[in-house]
Amino acid sequence: MFPFQRSCELSFKISDEGDQNEQTNNEDQITLDNNAFVGLNNDSNNANPGRGRGRGRGRGRILSSSSLAGTSSNTNTNNDEHERKIIHREYERQRRQEMATLYNSLRSNLPPEYIQGKRSISDHVEEAINYIKHLKSNVKELEEKKDQLKQSVESTSSTSEFSGSSNSAGVVGSVVIRQSMVGLQIDISVGYEDEGFSLSSALQVVNDEGLEVVSCTSTKFNDKLIHNLQCQVRNTISIDVNRLQQRLSDLVS
Repeated sequence: MFPFQRSCELSFKISDEGDQNEQTNNEDQITLDNNAFVGLNNDSNNANPGRGRGRGRGRGRILSSSSLAGTSSNTNTNNDEHERKIIHREYERQRRQEMATLYNSLRSNLPPEYIQGKRSISDHVEEAINYIKHLKSNVKELEEKKDQLKQSVESTSSTSEFSGSSNSAGVVGSVVIRQSMVGLQIDISVGYEDEGFSLSSALQVVNDEGLEVVSCTSTKFNDKLIHNLQCQVRNTISIDVNRLQQRLSDLVS
């Protein structure tokens, strides 16, 4: 009886140990399977990196959407800067055109002797300054001549008239000297048929007295022929109006 019981007991113990070993093996197998599953997942993630990035990519898209406002602001700033550059270039182009027009106008008003052989703008501007100084000097000299003529004319009668002998037609010759804008105005009146008067001789007398004839016109009025002489002072010398009138009067007498 005892051996049999021992045998059963032994058998039971062996069986129990076997169950424990089997359970241990099952647990080990489960552990290995879990590790293998984890390894497979890792390999799968490594083999398909797109899966791991999918979620990050979605987040990236969300971040990009949130930064659209900043990107739009930068774009508007760049557009404004570009527009300012275009406006500045257009302003500079118009300014250069205006300066070129003014420069051409200045050059066209200068005498040829002032710009001959000079091509640079600075040279032309300098010559323009010299020309302006020259004009101012001429104006000053003309004003002095005008004052001298005014004093000479005022010393005599402003409408001093000399009456010569009458010709065959009964017309009396006369000489009238007045002050004018350019200098002196000389009116010589003679008979229309008076052959004793020579206009060329009168012009020579005027030239000898230091006057330059600017214009000469002759007009017939009734039986008279009136010669109008516009004269200006050729030199800075003072003009003796009395002597001039006397010499012209001798020609019409």
